[in-house]
Amino acid sequence: MKRFAFLIFFILLTFILNAQRFNSFSTNPALTVEEMKQFMETLPKDKQSEANKLVEKFSTFWTSPSLNNEMQLSFIDIANAMLKKRMRPFPHFDDLIDVYIAFYNNGLSNQYVEWSKILKYHIEKDQSSFHLLMESYKNFFTSNIIATEQNAKWVVYGSAATLGVDTEPFITFNEINLVGCSKQDSVVIYETSGKFYPSTQKWIGKKGEITWERAGYSNIKATFESYNVDVRFPKVKVENAMLYYPRLFSKPIAGVVEDKAGVATTEEAALYPNFKSYDNFMSIPNIYKNVDYIGGFQLRGASIQGSSDGANLAKLFVKQDDGKRIIAVESYSYLFRPGSVLANDARVSIYIDQDSIFHPSANFKYTEDTKELIVSRPKYGVGRAPFFDTYHKLEITAEAIFWKTDLKTIEIKPLVGNSSESKAIFESQNYFEEGKMRKLQGFNEIHPMLTLYEAFNSNSFQPLKLQQVVNYFRASEIDIKIY
Repeated sequence: MKRFAFLIFFILLTFILNAQRFNSFSTNPALTVEEMKQFMETLPKDKQSEANKLVEKFSTFWTSPSLNNEMQLSFIDIANAMLKKRMRPFPHFDDLIDVYIAFYNNGLSNQYVEWSKILKYHIEKDQSSFHLLMESYKNFFTSNIIATEQNAKWVVYGSAATLGVDTEPFITFNEINLVGCSKQDSVVIYETSGKFYPSTQKWIGKKGEITWERAGYSNIKATFESYNVDVRFPKVKVENAMLYYPRLFSKPIAGVVEDKAGVATTEEAALYPNFKSYDNFMSIPNIYKNVDYIGGFQLRGASIQGSSDGANLAKLFVKQDDGKRIIAVESYSYLFRPGSVLANDARVSIYIDQDSIFHPSANFKYTEDTKELIVSRPKYGVGRAPFFDTYHKLEITAEAIFWKTDLKTIEIKPLVGNSSESKAIFESQNYFEEGKMRKLQGFNEIHPMLTLYEAFNSNSFQPLKLQQVVNYFRASEIDIKIY
């Protein structure tokens, strides 16, 4: 008897629930508003106020003169597909009505067939993220925002060309500007085209350009043919870009361009856009007046940087007005500022006739306007080695060498503001001190200098002729002052 009573109760409960459940909309658009009202009446009493507002909003949309019969039937088809998946009035139908209103006010309403296909895809594949996707479409239809993430917002300046579905829904754009924004800064890709895939948040672009206006250069730009953007971040990186920099290059150069929105900054301090050349042996004559450069090229915001491939050092040469080289520098990297160039850990040679003053790992600075060279010894490592003067056959242990290259006087003195090294030591290359020789030998049975001497002889190096030795002590046209 109890089992029979339970069965009767279960049948009645099922009947009541089916009576309360709204199963489908009819294909008669004249009945849709009333049917939507019936659907909302299945909600609990505490939701009825919110449901009435939704019905009122839907009624205004449904009776709009711009909504023709085919568009209405398309909506009904989508609504029934959602009912089959048991999607709820809130948030699903609420989202659907909002995004439909935005769609028909966007100017894309003639593509309602493609729009219907997009919605059916999301109903089948993206039920768990349906709310977020509808919000994303609404942002696009109302504000041209294709993606909003925690740290980035991407906005299209221009109109969408087409909607559609291939392997997933997409929106195509032709000849628009794409802007990625952070809270304080933005990235702009000009004159670009591409496809945006809302489900996977991918932008696949074809052609475009990035300018250096953020860094204060209106005539510098990088162009490219294809690229991708991860819209979770306000940045873009593109291979096979071409940099146009008319002041330095008569034709564009190939490399990688990267742009990123960060914090607000001045033009002089801007670090982006950033371009790095593929060619690490570029020749740039007169990068400054009478200064030639050979190596890799990087334009990082407002700063030009030189670089090497790691195996071969980048080279810089300072010349006189007649083209004669007077300074040669080799380094892994250079910083080219307006009017001056700097390098650390640099091999520097100051030419004196056929000889030079040389340092294997110095800090280097050359200023274009004053023609002043500063070569200073770092405090650590190989940089503590002395300067080697092959003209006078001297080793010079001093903090820095200064030379205004339009004068014939080289000065040896401490750096300005640094009094830690106020003395200089000059030692001839043939100076012998037994204590130093013992220190070099250490605990070795064979002195390393003997090993070097034997290696020298075994390779048949020719000894210096007497006249060459004499030439080292000729009077120099360049005087050296000690401070």
